[in-house]
Amino acid sequence: MKNISFLIVLLFFSVFCTTTKAQSGGNDHTFNTLDHNFNGANSAVSTMAVQSDGKIIIGGSFTAYNGMTRKGIARLNTDGSLDASFNPGTGTGTVLTTAIQSDGKIIIGGSFTIYNGTTINRIARLNADGSLDATFDPAGGANNTVNTIAVQNDGKIIIGGNFTTYNGTTRNYIARINTDGSLDTSFDPGSGTNFYIYSIAVQSNGKIIIGGNFLNYNGTTRSKIARINADGSLDTTFNPGNGANGTILTTAIQSDGKIIIGGHFSTYDGWARDKIARINADGSLDGTFLPSTGANTVVRTTAIQSDGKIIIGGDFTTYNGTVRNGIARINADGSLDVTFYPGSGVENSTNTACVNSTAIQSNGKVIIVGDFTTYDGVTRNYIAQTNSNGWLDFSFNFGKGANGLIRTTTVQSDGKIIIGGDFTVYNGTPRNYIARINTDGSLDATFNPGSGPNSGVFTTVVQSDGKIIIGGGFLSYNGTERKYITRINSDGTLDASFWPLIGPNSYVLTTAVQSDGKIIIGGNFSTYYGIDRMRIARLNTDGSLDASFNPGSGVFGTDLITSAVQSDGKIIIGGTFGLYDGTTRHNIARVNSDGSCDYTFNASGTNNFVYSVAVQSDGKIILGGGFTNYNGTTINKIARVNTNGSLDTTFDPASATNGTVYTTAIQSDGKIIIGGDFTTYNGTARNHIARINANGSLDVTFNPDSGANGAIRTTAIQSDGKIIIGGDFTNYNGTVRNYIARVCVSCINTYRSITVDACKVYTAPDNQIYTTSGIKTAVIANSMGCDSIITVNLIISTLQPLSSGTISGNTIVCQGQNSVTYTIPPISRATSYVWTLPGGATGASTTNTIAVNFGTSAVSGNITVKGINACGDGPVATLPVTVNPLPSAAGTITGATSVCPGQTTVIYSVPVITNATSYIWTLPNGATGTSTTNNITVNFGTSAVTGNITVKGTNACGAGFVATLPITVNPLPVAAGTISGTASVCSEQTAVTYTAPAITNASSYVWTLPAGAAGTSTTNSITVDFDASAVSGNITVKGTNSCGDGAVSILPVTVNAKPATPAITLNGGVLLSDVPSGNQWYDQNGAITGATDQDYCFTANGDYYVIVTLLNCSSNPSNIITISNAGIELAFDNGVVKIYPNPFSNEIIIDPGNNSENISFEILSSVGQVVYEGVVSNKTIVPSAEFAPGVYVIKLKNGEDEQFLKIVKE
Repeated sequence: MKNISFLIVLLFFSVFCTTTKAQSGGNDHTFNTLDHNFNGANSAVSTMAVQSDGKIIIGGSFTAYNGMTRKGIARLNTDGSLDASFNPGTGTGTVLTTAIQSDGKIIIGGSFTIYNGTTINRIARLNADGSLDATFDPAGGANNTVNTIAVQNDGKIIIGGNFTTYNGTTRNYIARINTDGSLDTSFDPGSGTNFYIYSIAVQSNGKIIIGGNFLNYNGTTRSKIARINADGSLDTTFNPGNGANGTILTTAIQSDGKIIIGGHFSTYDGWARDKIARINADGSLDGTFLPSTGANTVVRTTAIQSDGKIIIGGDFTTYNGTVRNGIARINADGSLDVTFYPGSGVENSTNTACVNSTAIQSNGKVIIVGDFTTYDGVTRNYIAQTNSNGWLDFSFNFGKGANGLIRTTTVQSDGKIIIGGDFTVYNGTPRNYIARINTDGSLDATFNPGSGPNSGVFTTVVQSDGKIIIGGGFLSYNGTERKYITRINSDGTLDASFWPLIGPNSYVLTTAVQSDGKIIIGGNFSTYYGIDRMRIARLNTDGSLDASFNPGSGVFGTDLITSAVQSDGKIIIGGTFGLYDGTTRHNIARVNSDGSCDYTFNASGTNNFVYSVAVQSDGKIILGGGFTNYNGTTINKIARVNTNGSLDTTFDPASATNGTVYTTAIQSDGKIIIGGDFTTYNGTARNHIARINANGSLDVTFNPDSGANGAIRTTAIQSDGKIIIGGDFTNYNGTVRNYIARVCVSCINTYRSITVDACKVYTAPDNQIYTTSGIKTAVIANSMGCDSIITVNLIISTLQPLSSGTISGNTIVCQGQNSVTYTIPPISRATSYVWTLPGGATGASTTNTIAVNFGTSAVSGNITVKGINACGDGPVATLPVTVNPLPSAAGTITGATSVCPGQTTVIYSVPVITNATSYIWTLPNGATGTSTTNNITVNFGTSAVTGNITVKGTNACGAGFVATLPITVNPLPVAAGTISGTASVCSEQTAVTYTAPAITNASSYVWTLPAGAAGTSTTNSITVDFDASAVSGNITVKGTNSCGDGAVSILPVTVNAKPATPAITLNGGVLLSDVPSGNQWYDQNGAITGATDQDYCFTANGDYYVIVTLLNCSSNPSNIITISNAGIELAFDNGVVKIYPNPFSNEIIIDPGNNSENISFEILSSVGQVVYEGVVSNKTIVPSAEFAPGVYVIKLKNGEDEQFLKIVKE
């Protein structure tokens, strides 16, 4: 196969996606997902270099490694897994050569022109993390492919390939570059070679060996090989004579200076040397190296071991007539090293497999890369590692799962799975011969058996308490002696309570736990703890021998392989034997619960071994094995027998399988899963697994497709019906599955269709490789663990697109202009188109037309387009486009933010707006003003309301972003409401309160008062004093704020004059006012009820005065007259008689004064009754305590003179 670069561009688009119910039997892709994508690269690996830390740089045409995107370049860990710390981003095109500098940086060469989005032509240097080293700048780089790289001790880099210039300077096929990527002009190869260079090797003395398909160097004949000096000149001391007659692809310098060459030649300097030769340090052929017929076709790579042996790789299929597919090791004399045996070597589906590069590790293992998909029949996609003997190293990029045969699987009640067998690793973690895995297939780290058994586990069974019985060929468990049988706890530790002492004397193949906890064991042993137990025994729960189970002479034969306990306690056994306790029983028997032979089970048995027995719910027994008849009746590898041992003829498998059945499992619906070493069932392809109906016919609804690629040794059915299978397979249904898998029983497959454009070669999602166009089918995993069936419409291109035409469309546009169409004539050979747009413009198209949206931030620039296909890009067409900008965003508006209704000529401004040719202003409702500049004068009408003033710049392309200034329009106060308070007052009246309702929008109040009234307030209430000069008039109030006054409210007030101060006089027992009306008499206790006349006759002592009230206005109080003797005086001729007090209570005093004559008196009640009488000549006291309260009349008589007066008893 040619070592050429393929650029593969995959353009996927989903045409449709549907789902349908698929047949059972598909691989469950959700089980142990770690075992999915450890499938190497997805296309050819061309080159490899091993770092000092053992990590491996690979380059090629791949786009993924172990399912992870890695385009053209990747780094692997020493175990072959992807090193995620090396991240090349979007990667590059095809990488053909790699070299590692002493500082750990990586030189790559090939046909690429981009690395992680950065243009770099065919050579680049990477940092240790995979990023592009920007300090290495090759500028224009090489103008064609770089095939080979070698780093000198001084760090300078020799490159060879198909190029003729480096950074514009002529360098025919060879150049040396400085450590910064620039051309080293001190290295002058003159005219160089006349054709391609494929190999460069630097000698310890600095001289350089080159190989290729050239015929001269700088004008001097050199056929396919030359040596050049450190300055680039030809080393004429190295004379290869006629050289090779075909291309030299690889050179390797031995420690003695001799040179191994490999390639496509058949002679060297006229001597027969098929594809490999060794030459001396002077260029002459080394005649001691005799490969005889050598390789039958191309040798691409050579690597020299420390012992002088040589690893070679290439396209060859034989060496010296011995089959060696792509890889061989030869001795130092050129003969084949037969101790290095690669088996079937490298292969692929197109029979074009080859090894492109090899590297020998310090431990003697060999890494190979190339264009292959298997090594010695085992899937290894494009990379593999061999042991020093040529055998495949399964630990390298091992696809997880187990690393060896799984013989037994048991599903616990919690769904976790116990596995046993010959493995020592599971999912990369050491687990010697036994492990427990979670329901998803991952390793259960809580189950830790330590070093575990020291040899294989053949049988496992889980007790009801979760403890696990294991049997096999081991002699110890985790360092403790346990021969062939033991019990372990649920965490994997040894159960010390189970002590079989010295146990059986040979391996145990089968175990079964009875309902009472006792354990049936079978195998190859003949004693248990020194007691005869031929091939079968029953143990107590502590591991001791159950002596009550006596099989007599037991099983006579090689092995008891399988056993099952019936519900009645009887035991079905199968294997390779002829007698049970002396009774003929060929390979099948039933044993009573005491160990004796059950003679009611009458079976002469099978003609060959029975590997599996399974008891149905109806008691019938399924047998699987290598037999071809039962009880003399032909039946092939699978049979069902009745409970009495006779053949169940209702079960007819016809021809059944073409190979051994190792395992049987019965589903809940009665169907039977079988596994083994067969490839057909009843003539229908079934690779190692099948499901059969209850009548023995094949269940065609269970279709495993390609099935397992090796024998299935064990099956276990989960509670959900899925089937755990184990064995010695490494692939199930096309998916990597190392020795264990889970099979779906009810699967949903998905279907989709894609279109792919590829250059020359295409690797499908299932890693199949195609070189021709057409409809292809690939099957990979879907998210449900079933098959995703992909129909690929494959287009294989071989040449790049032709030149682009002229782009048509608008060359002047505006920011914000959308759906502008640009078109280019269809480009020959283009399968897609790549458009680029100016900054801020958006649009996407893979056709020759694109609709472009020019965003508001779009800038002038170029629209470009080129045709592409999988082989590369065509020339670019360019259309310059001018994008006229929108106005910039308006700045901050300045001006008053608080105004009044009716306020006019208010000026607002905004800074000049870039790119604006005009301005658009908006105003609040009720405000007016117009402007197309950055200033505006605004009039706020009386109805103006609060709102925003906005402005934006405009031009022919549209408007810019708006600036906004919030404006508060403050309203006038509303009209004042009705004033409450006294509308009629008196002069000199004070503290009269007036109030108006609160006025909306008023921040203050203005009051006015009549003349002579005084008071101030800025609130809605005022207290007023009316002085003596106050006159009638109006009280008014209005609201006010910063914008003005509201309407006034008026209250007319009448001010009445205050009457003049009256004067009173005493006239006898009567007080008299000088004002005829409006009087109110007062004593020291206040107003005297009813005393409103001009005069007042007092009847008691006290201080008396009068106040005059006219028109509700009262005068000041009059003068006060004090009365100290408020009695009654009566005048007689002889003098005045005084009677007091009046009113009286306990006594009445009658004082005759100066009268000389006696005066008689009577006191009469209100009804005229005389209550008291007497004569006074001097002051007389009349006791009156007994008088009833009321009015009395005193009658006084002096001679003829009589007088009467009223007096009151209180």
